[in-house]
Amino acid sequence: MKCLVQYHPDHPHELRIEQEAQIRALYDACQASGHELLLEIIVPKNGPPTTRCIAR
Repeated sequence: MKCLVQYHPDHPHELRIEQEAQIRALYDACQASGHELLLEIIVPKNGPPTTRCIAR
């Protein structure tokens, strides 16, 4: 299963927690069904880009 996620470490805390919960639920579903998960994190283009935000 492939999932693209727009995520930025500077997003509001509540948004990040919700996104992380959804990703966890997807991961758990993949594990239960025997599928692998390919997660691609995309930094939104409308925020200030930094070279370290993906590592954070």
